[in-house]
Amino acid sequence: MVGFAGVGGVWNDFERFHNSRTIPTGGVGVRYELARRYGIHMGLDVAFGPDNAAVYIQVGSAWARP
Repeated sequence: MVGFAGVGGVWNDFERFHNSRTIPTGGVGVRYELARRYGIHMGLDVAFGPDNAAVYIQVGSAWARP
């Protein structure tokens, strides 16, 4: 199980960066070793922002390398 959170600034124009809006996000995920012999890992994350949610599926990861 993993949990994550982040905050970022968004804006529409590079010349108006001082008018940026701060957006908080967060989510949860799971990691699983799909093939131990080959070191293949899989992950499934669900992320939430202020307006909507997203689902991410990944196969392979540099995070789990020894």
